[in-house]
Amino acid sequence: MAAIPLWDDANDTLYSSSFYVVPGWSAVLFAANLSEEKVRKSAAEFKGSQMACVERLIYDCKYPEPKPDGCGLCSHGHEVQVPEAELVALDYVETCSLPWTLEPCRNIGIIGIPGVYRVRLNDATAIGTAQVYVEFYKHEAIAPQVYGAYFA
Repeated sequence: MAAIPLWDDANDTLYSSSFYVVPGWSAVLFAANLSEEKVRKSAAEFKGSQMACVERLIYDCKYPEPKPDGCGLCSHGHEVQVPEAELVALDYVETCSLPWTLEPCRNIGIIGIPGVYRVRLNDATAIGTAQVYVEFYKHEAIAPQVYGAYFA
């Protein structure tokens, strides 16, 4: 399975590309080149490491009306009709007040809950240096001894 970088050369924001975890599959995230200390704007700012924080995006999809032949996403000319999607919720993901983050001391994590996700860096100086990669595996392909790497 090939690792997919979530930031490409044209992306100069704190936000990664989004990715979709489908039912029955897990997304393995791996963070590279995160610094042990993030750049602070003032002495009053929290001192800590660079982090990549997982965010969940919830969309309301409006699908096209079905055609008389019963096909909702295609037409006889093989033109795909893409559903309209409106972002209705976006937030950091937490479990029992523990945020889903990748850090220099824990740079791998697994998402097993279906949905649309993206990653946000906590330090603008990490842009162009830090990278998060995603690989997708069927649930049964992940060995039991790494279940502790699941975000939960």
